[in-house]
Amino acid sequence: MNDDPVGLDSRRSNESRMATGFRRHSLKTFAADQKALHRRQDKLEAQFAAEPAASWHQAAIKAQHPTGSCSQQVRPDRP
Repeated sequence: MNDDPVGLDSRRSNESRMATGFRRHSLKTFAADQKALHRRQDKLEAQFAAEPAASWHQAAIKAQHPTGSCSQQVRPDRP
């Protein structure tokens, strides 16, 4: 048995290698954008929760906001 890895890139066309590179780059930027989005959302939610409600209507909206944001998206980085 040979333990050396097989160089698959040498067997693929240049277009295929470029397409793979683009996909990898787009996944990295997507992950970075998601992390930035979560940081901004956490900051906004903290600011939103810190401001007192001026009316009962605003208090009701503030009470519904955390449950709505959690049910809309799955955030695997949080317990």
